[in-house]
Parts: sequence; structure tokens; C-alpha cells
Amino acid sequence: MFLVGDVVWLWWADRRLRRVPRAGMWRALSAGFGLFMFVTVVWWLAARLRGLAGPPAALAALAMIWHLVILPVALGLLAVWGSGWIVGQILRWLASLGRRWERSAEGAEAPAGGDPGGLSRRQFIGASVAAIPPLMAVGSTGAGMYQLSTFRVRRLVVPVPSLPAELDGLTIAHVSDTHVGRFTNGRVLEKIAQATSTLNDGQPCDLVAFTGDLIDYTLEDIPAAVDMVRQMRSRYGVFLVEGNHDLFDGWERFDDAVLSAGLDLLLNQARTVTIRGKKVQIMGLVWGPPQRVPGRRYWVDDRVIGESLAQTLTQRDPEAFPILLAHYPHALDHGAQAGIPLTLAGHSHGGQLMLTPNVGPGPLMYRYWSGLYRLPNGCAGVVSNGVGNWFPLRINAPAELIHLTLTAAPS
Repeated sequence: MFLVGDVVWLWWADRRLRRVPRAGMWRALSAGFGLFMFVTVVWWLAARLRGLAGPPAALAALAMIWHLVILPVALGLLAVWGSGWIVGQILRWLASLGRRWERSAEGAEAPAGGDPGGLSRRQFIGASVAAIPPLMAVGSTGAGMYQLSTFRVRRLVVPVPSLPAELDGLTIAHVSDTHVGRFTNGRVLEKIAQATSTLNDGQPCDLVAFTGDLIDYTLEDIPAAVDMVRQMRSRYGVFLVEGNHDLFDGWERFDDAVLSAGLDLLLNQARTVTIRGKKVQIMGLVWGPPQRVPGRRYWVDDRVIGESLAQTLTQRDPEAFPILLAHYPHALDHGAQAGIPLTLAGHSHGGQLMLTPNVGPGPLMYRYWSGLYRLPNGCAGVVSNGVGNWFPLRINAPAELIHLTLTAAPS
């Protein structure tokens, strides 16, 4: 589909560039850009199928931004423009028929020629427009490559009416969606670990909650991801759950690799720690149903979330303050229905490409997509934008670590 889009775009752009000054040069540049994108996509697909190294990060970023954002928007606008042009041509034809009928009735002859400047003007505009999408793709790639090494620290105070007095002021470092791999690697991993470990005014938080997508695609990135998590410091534990990207190479292989590395990965399980003399129970959901078949991939919906939570709740300690970790943000509703005071999730990337913080793909795709949400039964939920990147560009959805401070509040 991507390659078909490339062909359509190049055909349209080439037709617009034929009659501009130095047409040969501009047509060659346009064809070169299209060929470059074509080769990059083929290279990437071949690398995935053969398990080989793919294109460098910058080229991969350019190809993704072009094929997943710029090209679809450009083709969509062309389709709208083309529809308008067709309607305009029909209206002009009907108008010309009317004028011919009037002249025929009056015995007048049709004037010779037409508007010699109209077509040239359209060609000029078309040639100018042909250059804009590739330039936007290159510019966006530059901005995206800079974003890959940056993230913000977002501080949220979470009122929880049922919070025991002993836990008032409990701090949590909420980490999500590092996507260790092509776009999140090297020194930025050390930066994430260091920031997580000093998030509480230079000191570790009480807990670190990691809500999925530790790696981006291949299990070859697990050693670097594990090393990053091992560097994260907390006072009472670092707890993780699965994300959908973690399981692309097989959920059983990912789970085995992470657990054998000694990380506390919660698979529809609960862990209890004692903080200031009060028990706190961290519960974590798997990605997929409770019973999974090796080698099979799963998607998550409300039914699947409910099944996994029901299994996890069998381990609930009624004397402990519960916190639920999940990857999919719709788990916030399920946590609230179960009376769990706090649910943490990720996955949405804050909507990734938002027109404004509240307008864009986030609210179109998810009930909860970024930040703090007050839920029924006096419960709360937090969805992280994620601190890493699977896609090399963010707009109004910055990468982030979240520092949570829980506080008792009147019900």
C-alpha cells in the first residue's frame, strides 16, 4: 500500500513539474526522493523478514513520517482537490453549453481563444505544492530526531479518598513505553534510568511502576532494556507489566527473558510491600487473556481486560492498599469498577500527533489518553504519554516521566 502511494504521488508530482523552469532538475529530484523512499521501505521489510539490520534511524524516521503521516495527508488533499476539479469542470461545461445555446439563439459567433493564463497559473501552483510534502517530511524528521533524546518530568498530585493516613504523600515514578530499540537506545536509556532514580527531589520514589512496552520489537533489545531497568532505584520496588510491543517476538520468550533477568514482571499477579507500616499491593495485568497459546499474538479489548483482572483479583489482600498496573488505558474503567483506588496505564503515547493537547488521535482512539482522570467510586487513574518512541515524531504529546504524589482527600 505504501509503495502504491509513492507511485501515485510521483506520477502527480512529475506531471506538475514538467513545464516549470529547469524542469529536468526538479523532476529528477522528485524521482530521486521517491526512489529513496521506495528503497528504504523495501530495505526495512527485507530486514524484518530476514532478521537483518534495517536502515539507520534517521532514514527509518524519514520513511515512517513520509509514509504514515505526510503521504496519506497529501494524497487525501489531492483526492479532495481532484473531486473539486472534476465538479468545477462539469460546472464549466454546463455553463459553456448555456452560453453556446444563448449565442446560437442570438445568431452570434463564439469568441475565439480562451483564458491563456488560467492553465499556466494552475500549473505553477501545482508545481509549488509538489515540493511542499517532501520538504515537510525532511523538516519533520529533523525535529523528530531531536525529540528522541528529550522528555519532560510531569508532576501530578493524585487525590485518593481511601488512602490510609500512613500512606499520605506516597510517591510513584510512573514509567511507560520506553520502546527500547531503533529510536530509544544508547545514552538516552541511561538518562531515563537516572531521571527515574532521582525523580523525588533528587531521591528515589517509594515505588517505580512500569506500565508496558519495555522494548519496541525484537528480543535482541532486551539486554539493553533490562540494564536500564536495573539502574532504576526506588525505596520499595520496581514493578513491570507487559505491553503489546514487548510480545511481537513471542510473549513466552519475552516473559522468560525478563523474569530470568530478575525483574519483577507481574503476569496477572500481585506483590505486597510494607510502606510505613501499611501494606501496599501492586497488581499487574498481562497483555491478552489469562490463558494464552505460545506463538500466538493477542489484541486487548474490554472483555480481555475483565478476564485478566478477574484472575488477578483472586489474589487481592483486603488489608492492603491496592494499585493496578496495566498497559491498555481502558483498564482504568475496570479498576474503578473493582474498587481499586489507583490504576496506572500507558500505550496511548498521549495521542502521538495531536492538533491540541485535547484534540487529535488520542481521544478518538481511547477513553483515556493522557494525564490524571477522576473515576467513579472515588478512584483515580493516570495514563502516561510514555518516555520512549516507536514513532519518531510527537506533536502536543511530549515524552514524559510522571512523578505521582498520593494524598488523602475527602470522599
